[in-house]
Order: sequence, then C-alpha cells, then structure tokens
Amino acid sequence: MALILTIDIGNSATKLALFKNEELVNTVFQENDFFDIAQFVTYIDSSDYVILSNVSSNNTVFDFISNIKSVYHFNSISNFPINVNYKTPNLLGSDRLAAAIGAHHIYPNCSILIIDVGTCITYDFVSRSNTFEGGAISPGLHLRAKALNVFTGKLPDVSQLLANLKEVSITGNSTINSILSGIINSIRFEIEGYINYYKTIDPNVKVFLTGGQAELFVQTIKNTIFVDLNLVMKGLHITLQHHLKSEAQLS
Repeated sequence: MALILTIDIGNSATKLALFKNEELVNTVFQENDFFDIAQFVTYIDSSDYVILSNVSSNNTVFDFISNIKSVYHFNSISNFPINVNYKTPNLLGSDRLAAAIGAHHIYPNCSILIIDVGTCITYDFVSRSNTFEGGAISPGLHLRAKALNVFTGKLPDVSQLLANLKEVSITGNSTINSILSGIINSIRFEIEGYINYYKTIDPNVKVFLTGGQAELFVQTIKNTIFVDLNLVMKGLHITLQHHLKSEAQLS
C-alpha cells in the first residue's frame, strides 16, 4: 500500500502528516521561518502520493517533493467528498474546506461547525445535506495583539506572551493583563457565541475545535466540543483517497 503524505502550508506554519494503510503514523509541525522537511520526506519515494494545501506564499516545500510523481494540489481537485455551496470557491481557503471534509468523514449526515484557531480564526458550517455552506473569518490572537500595538500610541505588543497562556482573568489588573484579557476572552466569547448560534439552527450540531492555537481554549469553552488538531490533515487524506477512487472508476 502506497504512503500518503499530506502537507498543509499555512500563513505562519506548515504541518505534514504521513498516512499508511488508513492510519496516521507521523506528524511534523514547523514555523515557516524555520521550515525544513528533508528528513521527513525520506519516508516516501516516487511510488507514493502527496497532497498539498497551500494558503501561503511559502513554496520551499516544492524542492523536497520534486521527485514524487503523484503530487496533487488540493485546490485543483474538482471532485470532493462533500458538496460546496460557496459563491467564491476560487477564494475559499483550502484548509477551511479540508477541515470540513475531515469533520464530515467523522460525522456524516450531521450538521457540523468547524472552528480553526490559527493566524485567523475560521468558523465553517457543514449542513446535514453534507454541504459546505461557508462561515466566518476573524483575526487570530497574534493579529489582534499586533493591531493593538501598531494602531495605538502606547499599548505594548504582547504577542510573545500568548504562547503559554491558558486562562486569563476577565478583569485585567494591569495594562498588559487587560490586553491579554481582551484578546483571549473576546475570542472565547466569540467562539461560544458562534456555537450558540448554530445550536439554534440544529441543537445536535457537532462542534470541532482545531488549529495551532486551539488548545488555549479547550478548557474554557463551556459547550461540548470535539478537539482534533489533525482535522485538516485527515481531510486532505480523505480527499485524495476519494479522488483516486474516482479516477480508478473512470479508467
């Protein structure tokens, strides 16, 4: 059985996952500024498959997969495992759709809300008819921190303090703590607000939390959620399998 390597190049980091016989066997997560997958790619050879999602301008990865014959770009695949009801599909981030496909594979024929906390925070909805309906895009933690610093005269940049935070008091007792409260707690309330809204559409909606900074909110979100940090990678894997099966049926 050929191996499948999934690559998700995001705005600030790149994630790779290796699948063998339907099983996720290895993952690598690296900041784009320090990107090097040379050792990871030694696991695969020219008979294996690669599927690539790229929402960034970072093209470093192409040098490492040049010897792989079967490289698929997610946005060039027209036959997806779910329907897509989106007016500007050419502008739809491939990571958003891949995460939706991964969640749908886990809970088919259910309404699903996927919350991806990364550089941006995305909220995407899959209906019971297995259709990606779209959602919302919001600034992530670092974007909010940078905006408060850049567009004000005196507020400090708290970006470096965000990495290890878990729960922040709502009432900050210093300027830095007030900024951290505004960033972390506003996102928490925003997430809970979207969950509550989609529960008015379907009380049984399945809610997935994913993304590089999702773990900051796992303990503080009051609603029932499923945490899957590999949701995009699973969606890429499922999409490629679906595409290869469709190709085989046509040949």
